[in-house]
Amino acid sequence: MTSAARLASTTSAAAAATERSFQLPSGQVIAAKVWGHAAQGQDSRKRILALHGYLDNANTFDLLGPALAGEGYEVVAIDLPGHGLSSHTSSDNWYDIMDYPHSIAAVQDALGWDSCHYLGHSLGAGIASLVAGALPDRVTGCVFIDALGPFTLAPHGAHMHLRRAMQSRAALLNKQQKVHVRCAMQSRAALLNKQQKVWPSLELAVQARVAAAADYPGSQTISKEAAAILMQRSIEPVSPEHNNGKAGGVRFRYDLRLRAYSSTYLSEDTVSAFLSNIACPCLLVTGQTGFPLSGGFRARMQTLGPRLADHAHLPGSHHLHLDPESWQGVRDVTLKFLADLQESSDAAAAAAGADHAARSAL
Repeated sequence: MTSAARLASTTSAAAAATERSFQLPSGQVIAAKVWGHAAQGQDSRKRILALHGYLDNANTFDLLGPALAGEGYEVVAIDLPGHGLSSHTSSDNWYDIMDYPHSIAAVQDALGWDSCHYLGHSLGAGIASLVAGALPDRVTGCVFIDALGPFTLAPHGAHMHLRRAMQSRAALLNKQQKVHVRCAMQSRAALLNKQQKVWPSLELAVQARVAAAADYPGSQTISKEAAAILMQRSIEPVSPEHNNGKAGGVRFRYDLRLRAYSSTYLSEDTVSAFLSNIACPCLLVTGQTGFPLSGGFRARMQTLGPRLADHAHLPGSHHLHLDPESWQGVRDVTLKFLADLQESSDAAAAAAGADHAARSAL
C-alpha cells in the first residue's frame, strides 16, 4: 500500500470518532476524541483514558483508538491543556508536570468513571504514571508507550535549572509584551500570528514536524504520514488579512508557553516513589529507535517489579503507535495485555464468588 493510501485509510478509520469537551472546575476546557462505547453496566475494564505526548494531540491515537473500539473498548483521547483543541491556561499560569494530574483526574470525574485503564505516550505516559501512583484505586491498568515516568533532574542541578526556567519565561513574556504593544489596535488573530510562525502550507508544517524528531535523544524519526495525522489537529488556517498582508498559510494552535522550560522537575527518588505505589498491572511498549533505554529507564522497570506484566521492545521509533509501518505491533501487544487483564479479573471474581458460596453453605 502506498503512503497516500495508508494515510487515506487512517483518516477514514479516525472519522468514526466523536468529539467531546469537558468544562473542568478550574475553568479549563478539555477537548477529546471518543471511539467506541462501553456497554451499559460495563465495568472499568472496557474504559480507556488516553494521553498524548508533548506538543502532540488526541490524533496520536487515530490508529489505536478505532482498533481498541473494535474490540469493545471505549477510548477517550484528550488534548492536554494548551494542546490541540483544548483551552490554554490563564495568562498567569504555566505548564508544570505536577499540574497535569489535576486536569486528568477532573476529566475522569467528568466522565463519571470511578476507575479505568490509562494509555499514555511519552509525556502522557509520564502523567499516567503520576496519576496511577497518586490515585491507585482509580487506575485498573496502564499501557506506557516509549516512556515510563516523567523526566527527572538531579537535585544538585536544581538551582541552575530554575535559573534557566526563569530566564526562559522572562524572554517569552518580554516577546509577548512587545507583540501586544505592536498589535494593540489589531485583532486577536493578528496577535496570535505575531507570536506563532505562519507556515506557507500544511506540507511545510508537516516537514517541520518530521525534521523536529531529529532533535530528540537517540535516533528518533516520525513518518510523514504520522506527522500529517498530528497536524490535522495541531494547526489552523491563517488568512492573508490576518498575516500583515502576506500570503496566508497555517499556524500551530498550541500555547507557546509550552516551549518555556518547566520550573518543576522531580528527582529520580520521587518518581520511584510514584512507581512504587502503582497497584495495577502495566505494559511498557518501547521502540527500537525510540528513547534510549538508559540505566535509569531500566531501574524504573525494576521498581515496578511484578506489576510490569510485559515489556514489548518493538520495531519503530518514538511514535511507533502512529507510524503506518509499526502501529500494528503496538495494537497487538496492547490488546493481548488488556485481554489478559480481563481474564485475570474474571478468574479472581469467580474464585471470590466460589469462596463466598462455600462460606455461606457452612
